[in-house]
Amino acid sequence: MELEFSKNKIIFEKELSFLDRLVFEFTGILDKQKIDYVIVSGYIAILFGRSRNTEDIDLFIEEMPLKKFLGFWKELYAQGFECLNTSDPKEAFNDYLKEKL
Repeated sequence: MELEFSKNKIIFEKELSFLDRLVFEFTGILDKQKIDYVIVSGYIAILFGRSRNTEDIDLFIEEMPLKKFLGFWKELYAQGFECLNTSDPKEAFNDYLKEKL
């Protein structure tokens, strides 16, 4: 696999899988909301061609105020994403960002 590096991006050609498209759609929402993030976990190995089975994407996002989180939550739901743990954005904010779970 040939890689090209440009500023803070790695560029390469690959046929996108369903998981790749999901990641790009989700991170596109993060980008649109100007939320800093880093993808971690097995997905990175898969992206670069390693054969591995996973159905989740782990990432870290920046700390943010409730107002910014609510905008992010609203955009996620508008694009068809759902939270399996709660339907209440304030509960999600308190549990996962404020309490850092």
